[in-house]
Amino acid sequence: MTASANLHRLATNVEALPRTGLIAVVKAVKQVAQAEGGTVAVWRKRSKSYRSVRLRAVDTIRVTKNGANARVQAVPVGIWAFVSGGADAHNIPKRRNKKKPARLVIGGNVVTGPVRHPGSRGDKRWRVVVKRAERIVPEVFDEAVRKLVR
Repeated sequence: MTASANLHRLATNVEALPRTGLIAVVKAVKQVAQAEGGTVAVWRKRSKSYRSVRLRAVDTIRVTKNGANARVQAVPVGIWAFVSGGADAHNIPKRRNKKKPARLVIGGNVVTGPVRHPGSRGDKRWRVVVKRAERIVPEVFDEAVRKLVR
């Protein structure tokens, strides 16, 4: 290749760097989210059974005149929020609907309510994802720049 062709290729790659660098960063963060999230057993009220839900992340990348933005979001949102943040203490009423009273088994006894649920602590999984992402994002982006100038 001639020098001018090399220079043109380098200029084209530099122009595309915000997008290509962000793609590499987003892939790395999504892998971290999937590794930290794992799977969770979720109770399905309608079928009265548990099912496994895989905690993962999705991304949105937008390129504008001023640069590029990436957003990585946990999905399913509600389950991530519950697993990461827990639940506050709350009352379980005596009757949830008129047909059947709410039934809980506490210590081998069936209780129809009202019951004061103590809540639960979350395990802060999403915070761990954010901390790991803060550490690996500069490394991944630097690697994208290194590949560009080689």
